[in-house]
Amino acid sequence: MRRLPILVSTVAVAAVLATSLSGCASSGDQYASSVADAVAAKFGESISPPEINDRTADYLVSASLPSLNRDDGDTRVAVEALSWKGRTGSGDGAEIDIRVVVTVDEHVPTTFNDRSRSAGSITRCYHLAAIGYRYYDRLQSSTYPCPTTAAPPAPSAVPLPALPTDTMDRLTVALESTDAQKLQRDVSAAFPDGGVTVKTASANGELIAAVGLPAERDCVVAVRRPSGVARFSDYDPIQLMPGETGCSPELYLHPAN
Repeated sequence: MRRLPILVSTVAVAAVLATSLSGCASSGDQYASSVADAVAAKFGESISPPEINDRTADYLVSASLPSLNRDDGDTRVAVEALSWKGRTGSGDGAEIDIRVVVTVDEHVPTTFNDRSRSAGSITRCYHLAAIGYRYYDRLQSSTYPCPTTAAPPAPSAVPLPALPTDTMDRLTVALESTDAQKLQRDVSAAFPDGGVTVKTASANGELIAAVGLPAERDCVVAVRRPSGVARFSDYDPIQLMPGETGCSPELYLHPAN
């Protein structure tokens, strides 16, 4: 039986290949919108409670916002802070307004099942409020119409408060030269630094001193025994959280089970 030749149009073949390569075309504006939302969500995660240390809004902006700007070749993201006020540990929390500008280039598929995309862009503004001093606090986030005004200068990075680098050395000197009656006075004198808490106790012939920065959950506990002064670190960090033991000789005298 004679077979008839199958004639396939080159135009039809090209159409099939083009469909296979492109999959479903997507809007560049829609893609830019999804990128903007993802960027805002990433910023939100970096400042989200619970268990966030007390932070000012300007610190959160300076510490977390610059890293969100990027240029991936075909996708460019620019993020700027429009306003910031408050702090996470009080009142309405740290309130931050940001503007996210996303620009994407047209994408032409080069492999099977790749998706084509038109060029597009979006400018979207977000209001975020982070309150982090209660366990049930959650980040609040919403969008709002972007203003046409330029963004103010970004806040400068501010170093976080920290215990002195020689805290243990100071404790050693103070504990070695004091007694139970002068313990609180002598250890306090070794730490005139603002914001540092000093708590002391004596028990069973031992002198205990705890020096900390409650807002930073930072604490050094030192114990003077007959054998000398040593640092005590065998406590659960959860004990430094609000509502728990805190930075106190109790961390040593009555450790959590």
